[in-house]
Amino acid sequence: MMDEQRYFVKLLKKVQVNVPFLRLKKDYLPLFMEYGMNPEIGIDAAALDSVSEKEFRNIAEILKINHRKITLHGPFMDLVP
Repeated sequence: MMDEQRYFVKLLKKVQVNVPFLRLKKDYLPLFMEYGMNPEIGIDAAALDSVSEKEFRNIAEILKINHRKITLHGPFMDLVP
């Protein structure tokens, strides 16, 4: 079982794991750092309205210091012209 766990921890370092920004900030940032996961961060309108620039920068700095690779998904209204 231990080899299987090591395999999955190693695998987590190679993929992007989807997480809404507010959940990353509130609950999951320590887990992403502990397991070396790379966040695929969804930033919705609620996050843009409630999170300060300083808070965004602080989390960005934590991710940078820990060498995490990130992707971002921003809010959009519609893709149809």
